[in-house]
Amino acid sequence: MSKDAHDVLAKYKYVLQLLGAVMLGLLLIYLAARLKKHETSHDVLNEFGIAIVIAAVVTFTYETYARKALASESMTKVFEVVMGDVFDNRLWAEMRTQLLQKAAIRRAFSVRISLEESPLPGDNRAILWVAISYRVDALRERTQSVKIYHYLDHFMRDAAANLPRFTDISVGGEVIDPRKIDHEFDRDVSLRDWPNGVPIIVERRELVYVPGSYNLIMSDLTEVEIIRVEGLLEKVDVDIYWTLQKPIRMKAFEACRINRMFLPGHAIEFRFNRQSVSPPERTAKGAA
Repeated sequence: MSKDAHDVLAKYKYVLQLLGAVMLGLLLIYLAARLKKHETSHDVLNEFGIAIVIAAVVTFTYETYARKALASESMTKVFEVVMGDVFDNRLWAEMRTQLLQKAAIRRAFSVRISLEESPLPGDNRAILWVAISYRVDALRERTQSVKIYHYLDHFMRDAAANLPRFTDISVGGEVIDPRKIDHEFDRDVSLRDWPNGVPIIVERRELVYVPGSYNLIMSDLTEVEIIRVEGLLEKVDVDIYWTLQKPIRMKAFEACRINRMFLPGHAIEFRFNRQSVSPPERTAKGAA
């Protein structure tokens, strides 16, 4: 017998044994049918044959389930042991919370911003328009719905200017009236009718100081694609920071590609500067 044939036989040994048991049970049932005139022999062989067939079927079903469960559990334990040796236990526990327990990812995430003058005279604040678009997609096949969440910088609330506020929200094919949303928006979104991900658009207007900064914090796993600056105030530019990258200085009608995966809690920081101010150098201490 060749090595390949031996490996196949060893792999499916329990299946062959179960098939043999089923055939034995059927044979006993057949013999019982031939011995109808001998009631005792008929009953014993028939009951014994049925018992063997049922036991084989039950064993096959249980064994198949148990093997799959054991394989999955073994892989999980091996993975946890390996990662626990590579990382600190607390760090690995946090990574599991942030990654393995997430059910969705935001893909093709793009950000557009524009800066406008404040309508109040002498105000050192400006109005920042932020437009976000992405597709929310499931990370697991069995995920039927996911939660999306967006919020405003409510601590910058100005009742007279009615800012900050959402100006446009659409989820899939539904357009939501932003006037009915206060300072946060969350919703469970069904993925059943969107095999390629549910398209989401969120636009809002916020108040920012110039010079000053604005942080866009990720609430989920996010595949950030591009940032576009569509408009700025006169003699104002913006430095864009993310993770440990050096800042990228941008002016109006410029764009930069990021193409990076952001974890929950990661942020894109926009620092608005007067053009006479040079961009600061990012140090290890400043990035902590």
